[in-house]
Amino acid sequence: MACTSNSHCAGSTPICETSTNTCRACTGDSECTGIGPGVCMDHQDGRCASDAETVVVTSAATLPSPITSGKRLVVIRGSVSGTIAWTLPSSQVTMVGQTSGTLTGNGTAATVHVTGGDIYIRDLLITGGAPGVWASGGNILRLRNVSVSNNTAGGIMLDGAAFDIKNTTVNSNGSNIAGVPFGGILIQNTP
Repeated sequence: MACTSNSHCAGSTPICETSTNTCRACTGDSECTGIGPGVCMDHQDGRCASDAETVVVTSAATLPSPITSGKRLVVIRGSVSGTIAWTLPSSQVTMVGQTSGTLTGNGTAATVHVTGGDIYIRDLLITGGAPGVWASGGNILRLRNVSVSNNTAGGIMLDGAAFDIKNTTVNSNGSNIAGVPFGGILIQNTP
């Protein structure tokens, strides 16, 4: 499609490449500024996310379940205290941190515990959990630009879950959960 501005583009090609006057997929959140929550879904089809598919979380009271909310994008803005224990739907759920997005657990349960389905998390600090992230039950855990640190009982536990982890740090975590000593990543029961 020929274009001269982003207003001429839509769907999975929301960005006007002015050097060629063609619409293309977004490649980063900065290209989606002013469109919905400002999130580029480059890990899916390259669209800029819409408000209709998004839940913005700014406090623990608003941590939604993708099942009950019907929305597949969770944006964590700033520092949020709370834990997530989700059984995921078959379609991918995305969690993105913005404005120094941090999710802090309570020290007695996993900060993020997901079962089944497919979750993609990026640009988020996950801290204060036991462990930080626990993926189980045939889950696919995808992390990009995530920091999993200062959790009381391990960083990431993969319990029968597949994974795709890129540009992610796992450090300064406690070293024990259920009698199994680990502080970084534990692959327990391969998928």
